[in-house]
Amino acid sequence: SASVCTLRQAIRCKTENLRSERLFRVTYFTIMFVWDVFDQAASWWFWSYTVGLGASWGVQAAALSSAVLGVSVLLVALMVGLCLKTRYLVDAKLPEFAYSVGAAVADIIMLVAVYAFEMEGLDEGSFVKTLNLIATIVDFASKILQASWSICSPESDPKDALLDSEDELTPARSWQHSPLPQNGNDRAVVAPSWKLWQS
Repeated sequence: SASVCTLRQAIRCKTENLRSERLFRVTYFTIMFVWDVFDQAASWWFWSYTVGLGASWGVQAAALSSAVLGVSVLLVALMVGLCLKTRYLVDAKLPEFAYSVGAAVADIIMLVAVYAFEMEGLDEGSFVKTLNLIATIVDFASKILQASWSICSPESDPKDALLDSEDELTPARSWQHSPLPQNGNDRAVVAPSWKLWQS
């Protein structure tokens, strides 16, 4: 899913000629999505670890709930990223805010599961537990910042959307795409400008 999302956004930036803030936001969303894929992999790894060690059903249920919620948020985000048009994906605040809140809730549940697992004292020096805890804390902090930014950030400049939607021609391309003269009168009009350019 991470590779599919990255490829789709790269094609979006290329075909729509995104620039400035819109290019930054699409790139940022893609990086966050790829990070969340690895974070959810750590969550599922931790859940399988709690099952293998025979943790209490409460710890296993909390870890599984967090992992399932995180994957659900990722799948919805993947569908939105693949299907939604750029003006709805980037300019609207709701998709980013909903994604951040959903991922943050999954992180909170996972933090509770890790704390309960620690209280049971099954494995104090577990690499899986430590890795999952670090990833969850970093992801939770980033989602809080992302949700705050989605609310407090200013609206996108409509000029950026206009520039991204139009294929502006450079002077060279403009000359290449100019219509050829159809009759003698047209050639008579072009000739003076050519002479001025030579002078």
